[in-house]
Amino acid sequence: MSKIVVIGDIHGCNKWKNIVDMHPDATEFIFIGDYFDSFTRSHAECISNFKEIIKWKESTDVKVIMLIGNHDFHYMSECGGRYGGWSAWHAAEIGELLRVNKHHLQTAYQSGKYLFTHAGVSKQWYEDNFQEAGNISDQINDLWSYDKRPFNHSGMEMYGNYDGEGPMWIRPEALRRNPLDDNIIQIAGHTHMHAIDYDDNHYFIDTLPYEYMTIENGVPVIYEL
Repeated sequence: MSKIVVIGDIHGCNKWKNIVDMHPDATEFIFIGDYFDSFTRSHAECISNFKEIIKWKESTDVKVIMLIGNHDFHYMSECGGRYGGWSAWHAAEIGELLRVNKHHLQTAYQSGKYLFTHAGVSKQWYEDNFQEAGNISDQINDLWSYDKRPFNHSGMEMYGNYDGEGPMWIRPEALRRNPLDDNIIQIAGHTHMHAIDYDDNHYFIDTLPYEYMTIENGVPVIYEL
């Protein structure tokens, strides 16, 4: 039996601990990114919560994937801008935390037909950056390792509702206009909702502290908190 537990944008929310406790049989946990910046929690709380996630990841035998979100990326020196929630006061500390823990972080993950990124991968962005088809998550992670420029906000549409926007910024409307592949089901966060929104090829799970999802033996299951 396989059970992948997918946890939406964290932003300092410690509900992930309850989710972990509720799934002792999970084979994988995936955090969709955005560990920092919050309207309801202090930056100090977000920092402490991120450290707890890292500590748990290092101590557990279960596979834990930590994706990078835009609210993490904009604390990295390679990001070309600073966006809503960015803290000048805490920027150095958060940037250093991300630097020393970069081996725990990645931009994409793929399990069978399921592709996990922070915001989603449009066909336009994919074709703009890759000349040949391949394992999508490997291609994205390899690109991130040597050139982070394609992951910056394009500036084409302030909110990110541009078909060629990158996988840390694109919004659901644009992603649905320009879907990647009918054979791929994308799991993404980035756009906060009270309930998981989905169609045949997309699940949008930025829904903490209300909902989260699992993939149990290949089948998506939505849970309320």
